[in-house]
Amino acid sequence: MKNFLIIIFLITPLFTQAQKLKVKEKEVPVTQAQESSNLSLRKIFKNESATSDFTFEVGPGQKRLRVSAQGSCDQGTIEIIVFWPSEIAKIKDQTHYKMLKINSAADVSRSYVLKLDNEDYQGTWRIMINARDVIGNYQLEMSAN
Repeated sequence: MKNFLIIIFLITPLFTQAQKLKVKEKEVPVTQAQESSNLSLRKIFKNESATSDFTFEVGPGQKRLRVSAQGSCDQGTIEIIVFWPSEIAKIKDQTHYKMLKINSAADVSRSYVLKLDNEDYQGTWRIMINARDVIGNYQLEMSAN
């Protein structure tokens, strides 16, 4: 019974001191839920050629774009081209953001992050995949939030 009383005696002053501390209240602004967009493309080629176009939307309030691409080829070449939305292409005087070529020289893995610091980055981004006589694969992922 003495041990029990000693433990209570030692713990009680800690709680009493903690209760005496004043906590400042802090206002946290309520913001709209942030929208995110994701696109994932993947293909395995077995001695094939193909050209495909895809689109990706970046909306208002999205502050960051991430582009990640990887792939390998035993034969042929895969080109992945990510084009700017039309407004930013005019400002930068170039049509594409990034171009990645994958061939038999090496397996490739690249990742880019772009800060979307103005509304000109909003809109439709276009992705073009060109594969010529390819034995290989690629994977592309884009996300904006």
